[in-house]
Amino acid sequence: MLGERGAAFAIAQTRLGGGRLHHAMRTLAQATRAFEMTCERVLSRTTKGELLAEKQMVQEKIADAWVQLRQFRLLVLETA
Repeated sequence: MLGERGAAFAIAQTRLGGGRLHHAMRTLAQATRAFEMTCERVLSRTTKGELLAEKQMVQEKIADAWVQLRQFRLLVLETA
């Protein structure tokens, strides 16, 4: 038996802590890349004669995504 009886959960949580942070950082990087790709896409596509980037709802969705991405980044940073 490793550790004391009944301490397995605490030991497992301690061991997994760094892994969770690593996964969160990787997820943040992937989400940032997806956001950048979205921004490139709306600047290159047109609908009804104007860029998608000029549509108000598209701008709102991108702004919301940016805010959520920044919130996630700050949460990961605070956790680290």
